Amino acid sequence: GLAWNWVGGYAGQLSLGHAAYFGIGAYGLAMFTNRGVPMWISVLLAVLAALFFAGIIGKVSFRLRGPYFALCTIAFAEVLRLTAKNLPNVTGGDVGIQVPLLFPHATQLSFYYSAVLLVALGIGITYWMEKSKFGYYLMAIREDEDTALSVGVNTANQKLYALLLSAAVTALGGALYASLFLYIVPDQVLSLEISTELAIVAMLGGAGTLAGPIVGSLILETASEVFKNYFKEAN
Repeated sequence: GLAWNWVGGYAGQLSLGHAAYFGIGAYGLAMFTNRGVPMWISVLLAVLAALFFAGIIGKVSFRLRGPYFALCTIAFAEVLRLTAKNLPNVTGGDVGIQVPLLFPHATQLSFYYSAVLLVALGIGITYWMEKSKFGYYLMAIREDEDTALSVGVNTANQKLYALLLSAAVTALGGALYASLFLYIVPDQVLSLEISTELAIVAMLGGAGTLAGPIVGSLILETASEVFKNYFKEAN
């Protein structure tokens, strides 16, 4: 949610395909390590893969106006999910693929602390963004892109930088998630539900604010757990 907020909140570009970067992080870790690449190099390669695809999507869509970016992100995530389902020799297809542990002798507490560090990184980047010229550019684009262009802001490039940063951190989250569960399938890490949940937590707490995604996550996850305990059928 914090990573999505940089694109959707500060830059005002509605992304509904962040599951693609999440899934690339998850599958990248599994696929590279299963082919003998060292663990942390696999994580780096997964992040680089997410950056590569984010760059393509940004270059194609950010020079256009209107809903093109949102449509491109949805299409890309769905194409990636269907590709993963239909390449059993590469991704395991619908059967899925095994993911190694990121840490030797890892425990649930190890993953908890890792998630806390990832959240701290997201908060730190958001805080820097709010105080930097880069953040001001993004907010200017969100408020009025034509005016931003008229004062010399390269809006396409600034939006692309925000997307690249967002994709990298989202891929890290995907790798951590995959290693926690040790086994992934396409519908688990590349589903549209992941994309919408990332957007919802930021919007619910206040998109374009430092605390928004945190507040939104607390509300959404608390409500989910309450419903699970009382009604037994909530997702």
